[in-house]
Amino acid sequence: MARSYNTCIDEREEFAGYPRDRLIFDIICNDKRIPWLMVDLPVAGGICDEWYFQFNEGRSLRRGWSRVSLMAENRQAAKVKGFQAFTMSYFGILGFSERTRDTLKDLLEPYGEFLPVLYGATVVYLYNCTTVYHAVDEERSDIFRLSSGLVADIKRAVVVRDRLGPAPIFRDALCPKKLIFRSSYFDAAVAAGIQGYVFIPFGVIVDA
Repeated sequence: MARSYNTCIDEREEFAGYPRDRLIFDIICNDKRIPWLMVDLPVAGGICDEWYFQFNEGRSLRRGWSRVSLMAENRQAAKVKGFQAFTMSYFGILGFSERTRDTLKDLLEPYGEFLPVLYGATVVYLYNCTTVYHAVDEERSDIFRLSSGLVADIKRAVVVRDRLGPAPIFRDALCPKKLIFRSSYFDAAVAAGIQGYVFIPFGVIVDA
């Protein structure tokens, strides 16, 4: 039987019983055929460190951005063709094909920006989410801190609904490098035919 790469939700027992729109998600990719473009971004000279780390801050990068060209190997560049989205969410960046960008533009552009990258002969778009909420309740969440005290990750989150806006993807001021996904983005990814996404719930949205 052929393996399915359909976008899906990883049902976690600890979140059983919660309506989907009360959950927030992380994303991983279960389709190893999809190129991991982030390998090339920092080292190919196309995006300097200044740009790369600013993706973690939720700030706009549009001003002064020109289409970046990456010196992709032919084998890797060929793999890009035919895929709708690329795995960069751990680094605070999502990558999309031009077709998928067009499909998701109305949903996502109010909350971020699509930045073009020429990868080999193929244009892909990095989505820089610029929407930052103060919605994670630090006292009720499981926060991973470095020895310096810097928040490196949010392991389990309690998000207060009144502090949220409508963005389907957002960052939280507590750990702005982390992209947080809502069920509305899951629905849009399925409708757009994106393959290989696994949405992993890691928190709940509460009223107070």
